[in-house]
Amino acid sequence: MDLYRFLRGVFGSSNLAKQDVPEVEAVITAIDPLARRFWERKVEASLDYLMETLQTYEERLGTDEVDALASISPGKARNSALERETAAIIATLEERMSAPFGAVGARAIESAGKDLLREGALALDVRLALPSPLEATTARRDLSLLLSGRVPAHAQELADPLRGYLLDRSLRDALRGSRVTDRTRAWVAAVRGPLGGSWEAWGPQTVDAWAYRWHNVGRFLGGEQNGVRRWVAVNPNDERTTRFCRWVHGKVISARRTRKKLGAYFEAVSAGDRETMRSTWPLETPQGSSARFRRIFGDLGLPPYHFRCRTVAQPA
Repeated sequence: MDLYRFLRGVFGSSNLAKQDVPEVEAVITAIDPLARRFWERKVEASLDYLMETLQTYEERLGTDEVDALASISPGKARNSALERETAAIIATLEERMSAPFGAVGARAIESAGKDLLREGALALDVRLALPSPLEATTARRDLSLLLSGRVPAHAQELADPLRGYLLDRSLRDALRGSRVTDRTRAWVAAVRGPLGGSWEAWGPQTVDAWAYRWHNVGRFLGGEQNGVRRWVAVNPNDERTTRFCRWVHGKVISARRTRKKLGAYFEAVSAGDRETMRSTWPLETPQGSSARFRRIFGDLGLPPYHFRCRTVAQPA
């Protein structure tokens, strides 16, 4: 892979060789900074837009219509009105965050998607012809949706201070005579930190899971083109291997179920349906007994099975 050879020349083969699938790790090394910049730019642009929204809202805070939020009785009615206002503002933020990668980023991610698919197939000595709809644009859209989906994950974190902001009586009193923007700036600054800094908690593992997902898709498609009908899950079984993946090692993957799951997943990606994406291919470290593991494995099919998963599909 051209990208892998380039990074091997820059960083040295010894560092990359320590990773389980060097070609995938090379893609992660290249794409992670790009995805980080994408997230940070979207956070800033979205919060700037949110600042404008809240400043506009401030103009209404001193009116009887909105002031009722702080005094509506009973509390249930007030909470209902507050939820509507809060949800509307967060939905605006989510909409802004859902904007796709720019042209340069899109090309880079599509190229990386092609590399992952091709190298996954080459791991089985197969050259893959990419069929629709498993084109590189789907890989790019997949990553964009995974990243933008973090706003709903932070909805509660955003909603709590926003409700306090909307209910602030002292702010309303001040607004009776003039506009106040300091409070808006303070609130935006308060949410900028956790939202912008949240990348460290989930960003790298999201890119990692995306890369190993597309590598395994390439393996599966390449194998099917070469007549493979029986697959097993294989992992390094090292100190990083989870209980689930130790259990899964060597077990047969249902090709029929995998084919069905892939179809459902990529339909969800095409539709921009993050909920169906998550339910079709969940990435949470499975817990429980062997009986539960068996049910989870039967449902999931193709790896990765959780964040930081290194299990791959191998012809049996």
